[in-house]
Amino acid sequence: MKQLLGFQLANSKGENIQGDPEDPTGLASFEVMDPMLALSVIAKHPGFLLMPIFQGDIEEPQIVFREDMPQKGVTHTMCRHCELDIEGISPYPEGEWRDRGNNTHCPDGRWHAPQRF
Repeated sequence: MKQLLGFQLANSKGENIQGDPEDPTGLASFEVMDPMLALSVIAKHPGFLLMPIFQGDIEEPQIVFREDMPQKGVTHTMCRHCELDIEGISPYPEGEWRDRGNNTHCPDGRWHAPQRF
């Protein structure tokens, strides 16, 4: 029986998108998210799916843990419009910065935007 290494991101069709431009994590195709990171990513990005990755599925996989993500570009800052705490994986396009409630918009309807990028 193969050992589960972790997960990669898939689109709503179940197609692996890890390392593709539509992947919001910025992870490479050889990187595998540990379960805690995978759950965190799915919570922040509804509509994506998790694809289990087993030993032997990827040549020379690198396991990425939640605490590794700041080195991958996760930025915590304040929205320049509403001053709520927001986070994103730089460089996030408009609409991909989220507050603690997982909202992409300020209370006044504008997209969250970082004070520093």
